[in-house]
Amino acid sequence: MKDIDELSEEEKQLRALVQMNHRRVHASRPDVDEAWSEFQRNHAGRQKPRRRFSLWHMSAAALIGAAAMLVVVFLFPSLFYKADRQAASSFVALQYDQTPQHVKWEQDDETMNLGAGDSLSFLAVKSSPTIAADTHVSEVKTQRLSTPRGMDFKVTLPDGSEVWLNAESTIEFPAAFRDGLRQVYLQGEAYFKVAHCEDAPFIVMSDRMNVRVLGTSFNFRSYDAEAPHVALVEGKVEVMRPGDTQPDAILQPGEEAWLGDDGALHVQEVDTYAITQWVNGFFYFHNEPLVEVLRALGRWYNYGVIFHNTDVMHQKIHFSALRNDHIGVAIESLNRLRHVYVQIEGDNLVVY
Repeated sequence: MKDIDELSEEEKQLRALVQMNHRRVHASRPDVDEAWSEFQRNHAGRQKPRRRFSLWHMSAAALIGAAAMLVVVFLFPSLFYKADRQAASSFVALQYDQTPQHVKWEQDDETMNLGAGDSLSFLAVKSSPTIAADTHVSEVKTQRLSTPRGMDFKVTLPDGSEVWLNAESTIEFPAAFRDGLRQVYLQGEAYFKVAHCEDAPFIVMSDRMNVRVLGTSFNFRSYDAEAPHVALVEGKVEVMRPGDTQPDAILQPGEEAWLGDDGALHVQEVDTYAITQWVNGFFYFHNEPLVEVLRALGRWYNYGVIFHNTDVMHQKIHFSALRNDHIGVAIESLNRLRHVYVQIEGDNLVVY
């Protein structure tokens, strides 16, 4: 027999395979039952500590779950507001308007939808802002200008007075004012800069409140289902009820008059800067009820407003936003106040 050192590489590999096979054939088979019993004996003492370790993990998991639940409530309050509030009575503060939205001008039987312009002038060609008193009334045609939701519009009246109409507002006025009388009718909201004329007081009429001035700047809001408000920026105005000849209140700059639910006229100091910022392209509300803020957003972006949580309707807030921003930006800012949760659902702003 050759010595192992004398074998070739192939012979060495063959010999190794023969030896491995011999050991596999003659090796004793393991006792499976004995091996399992040995495993149980070695691990029996470890079962109890492992159970304690599991209970600790369960307690930790419960605490983590509770913390996660608080985070969900804080970041996503709608999940819980909805469950609590939907069963309660709801209040529709503003209806969605599905009609086409455009600025409309009317005169007698004529109607015209205005284009992309943002202003229109009816300034009289002649120097006098009024026509002769003996002119027959039927000869003076009535102009009617209406803004839809989402648009404002500037109108220059025949006497040179400037009027900024807010969204969903209408103003009626004659094609020319008669001597001694400058009278317009407003529904909605408008900011007036009245041309001064000693001989012809300027009167703004609405369904529930009238304003009489000579020359001044003021904001008049008279929407349906809302209390009418008049805020004076400069000059002096007289406020009275329709049909009255004597004023119920005379406002000074920085004062506001409004008609309460009881029919009484109230006067208070206000921040006229905040009230008139819509003319400059801003939503700006200082200490105003939430329902008025959301109605303003609804009129501008054309959404209905529904309160499932009616308890917060008259909660006063401070809020500002750009009117040309997407509505989602305004809603996000409102929800950051943490007073309520507002959500867009279809054509409505819904409050939970």
